[in-house]
Amino acid sequence: MLLIKLDAYLKKPFRSKEEFAILPSDMVAHFMDLESDFSYRARPISGITTMDERKIITESGQNENQRFKYTVIIPNKKQSEDIIFLLHGLNERSWDKYLLWAWYLAKNSKKAVVMFPIAYHMNRAPQNWSNPREMIKIVTQRKLNYKDVRNSSFANIALSLRMEYTPEMFLISGIQTYFDIIKLAMQIKSGHHPLFKQNTNIDLFAYSIGALLAEILLIANPASLFSGQRAFLFCGGSTFDKMNANSKAIMDSRAAYHLGKYIYSHPTMDNEISIPTQMEPLLPKAWETFRSMFNLNRHVKMRERGFAELGNRIESIGLTKDKVIPPDAIRKTMGRCQELDFPFEYSHENPFPLTIAANMPDVEMAFKTVFDKAVDFLR
Repeated sequence: MLLIKLDAYLKKPFRSKEEFAILPSDMVAHFMDLESDFSYRARPISGITTMDERKIITESGQNENQRFKYTVIIPNKKQSEDIIFLLHGLNERSWDKYLLWAWYLAKNSKKAVVMFPIAYHMNRAPQNWSNPREMIKIVTQRKLNYKDVRNSSFANIALSLRMEYTPEMFLISGIQTYFDIIKLAMQIKSGHHPLFKQNTNIDLFAYSIGALLAEILLIANPASLFSGQRAFLFCGGSTFDKMNANSKAIMDSRAAYHLGKYIYSHPTMDNEISIPTQMEPLLPKAWETFRSMFNLNRHVKMRERGFAELGNRIESIGLTKDKVIPPDAIRKTMGRCQELDFPFEYSHENPFPLTIAANMPDVEMAFKTVFDKAVDFLR
């Protein structure tokens, strides 16, 4: 089946409200529930904002974010002994782009793939943040207020406002996702998950900002959950300061500036967050590892030691025309990066455009090149 047809075919079951769906090649998608044990105390915001802007900035999204669904794509058998966690990019609101990725990984690796949503992203965010009609009004006003703002769009305005006025939400989202993954991994490893056997292996496939989270998980290795596990990174792997998030699909120029300035100060959030008592011993190493990945010129020895200990358990592919996380930025962080280029127009946000028929043979070849490398590495 051609990728473009398969892509469309895979999207249909994910529109349903069923607990599972049958996919091609004897694969099954299970839609599982998880409740986060993480909470935080919001800080007051400063600055002049409109009523619509303030609603987005202060909207907690707790209902969607605390109790959410994650998807498991698995070969049609009762239990699996191997898993690949798939971690997505920044400011993602839909799993559509990743369905083909997850299905291909599961089918060809014979492992289950867990599509795990980052906090305040995907199905863990209020639906109105993805509503073009509501968001475009705010974009129009923002452009009037700030003539120099670049790349403001209905797709990124919700994240842009939150990153400008409450940049601590970047850290809160990351650390919450970190502990949510720990909770699910512990559930799986202990044999208390209905789809997986006890001590199931958990590897990672991570894209864009998800690659940063994957690196932190492997280097920090909380509760020894990722001892000996592997991570394959696609279009990601650099320290945060070497990323260019100023994009119509991610965040606008004002948000990127304010977030970068905030991250550079290396803030601590310990007084604003709450986690289960048994998890508290894991927090210092989590923050320490997070900070080592913020800036290329800080905590260098710790970061280099972490990658040296990982050795060949981590691999990355970068794309030549990627303007968000270029291959050179990944090499400066990890010491190496496979670099690929494709004979068609692509971008970090859309590496495999499935919309232009004339490009399809090349797009399919590019897709298989990347994901066959991932399968071989994670198999």
